Amino acid sequence: VGIIIINMFFFSEYWDAIPPITRFILLMNIALSLAVSLELVSSFQLYFNWHSIANKGQWYRILTSLFHQGELQPHNFFEFLIFYWNSSRLEQQDFRNRPGDFVFFIFFIYSSSLVCASFVGLKFLQTCLSTSMIYLWSKRNPNDTIEIMMIYSLKAKFLPLLFLASHFLFHTAKKEELVGICMCHLYYFAVDVVPKIPETYKLNVLKTPAWLSAVCAHLIVNEQDHLGLGNLVEEEEGEQLLM
Repeated sequence: VGIIIINMFFFSEYWDAIPPITRFILLMNIALSLAVSLELVSSFQLYFNWHSIANKGQWYRILTSLFHQGELQPHNFFEFLIFYWNSSRLEQQDFRNRPGDFVFFIFFIYSSSLVCASFVGLKFLQTCLSTSMIYLWSKRNPNDTIEIMMIYSLKAKFLPLLFLASHFLFHTAKKEELVGICMCHLYYFAVDVVPKIPETYKLNVLKTPAWLSAVCAHLIVNEQDHLGLGNLVEEEEGEQLLM
């Protein structure tokens, strides 16, 4: 019993160290995958289906399609890890002290992915968000070095290409990944590129609403409470170690 209590304590400490927005999305992902694995619900009840939404009033599919990645399988744990790593990085670094901007970024990716889903037949949209986070982090930190499984290293700007290539190699490539990259590039161009062009200097076409920034103000990460990614990632002079 004592060992169980100790393990629960350390798990609680580790879980609380995850930034709040990342933690919420990760919790939704795990909860839906667990529900499917326990046969409480079926994946057929959760995927994006415009016909069921419009004609049968199953509006919940708009949300469940955003968070569901299938039942718990070994490859899903890796997907959870990739999402956790990239989302935590963005929330703690690129969107540091700007949780409203981070939520708005997620909202933009989700809403634009929903629009695309109606035209190109996307089913589960969580992959769109995960891929977009990889893309945005690589664009904003292009010269950071990624050490992958302590075997090889590459510049962060090549990470999306490696991600796509690995999925094509193992025949797991999805339209969701391409949509995620395209939608994130639109966001990156509007937020990071357009305001720096002389003709459109300081023009922000995707400005976070003031009310959203105010609502999300309590989600600002306390650096002492969220020290990073524990044993999953180590930093040394600008290098990132992934597993």
